[in-house]
Amino acid sequence: TYDLLTLVNGVEAVLGQDTLPPGMYSQIRLFIGTGSNVVINNQSYPLTIPSGVQSGLKLNVDANLEAGFLYTITLDFDANMSIVVSGTLLNPQYTLKPVIRSAANATTGIIKGIVSPASASSSVWAVTGTDSSSTSTDATGGFKLIYLTPGTYNVIVAPKDTATYRDTTIANVAVTAASTVDLGTVTVPHK
Repeated sequence: TYDLLTLVNGVEAVLGQDTLPPGMYSQIRLFIGTGSNVVINNQSYPLTIPSGVQSGLKLNVDANLEAGFLYTITLDFDANMSIVVSGTLLNPQYTLKPVIRSAANATTGIIKGIVSPASASSSVWAVTGTDSSSTSTDATGGFKLIYLTPGTYNVIVAPKDTATYRDTTIANVAVTAASTVDLGTVTVPHK
């Protein structure tokens, strides 16, 4: 249960989270449970929500969600425009006809590249003072560090074959939301 009038001026609440396959999303449905009400002059009135419980409210999103990013879908509910009053002065009826804007925003970024030689079978780390992430290279030397919080990272490439190769670091890699930093080919040095 949420009091929508407390969620104003940048105050937010998380309604839920889920994993979605990448692709284009045109709409989402918001199902509203029974028992909603509106308070007018300290008196509570039932709020009728057409289709809210049965088929849900359809919200246009029109977002292309890409793999490897974490997205936040923000719903901005306009309470002033969403409550319709009907009936009489002594017996008012209140109906929700929601005016909701929605936006899907990627909140993380990606660092990718290729480690050469691929035979070095490297681990790759992205490290900041507050966040770190790691992965291993694939058979071609490729790597992708996903879901990175925006910030500046040091990328450390650590070959498993430490007898032949030594670690290398790419400093000050800037990650921004909704972007992929391609480091290209990173060559690990011989000892």
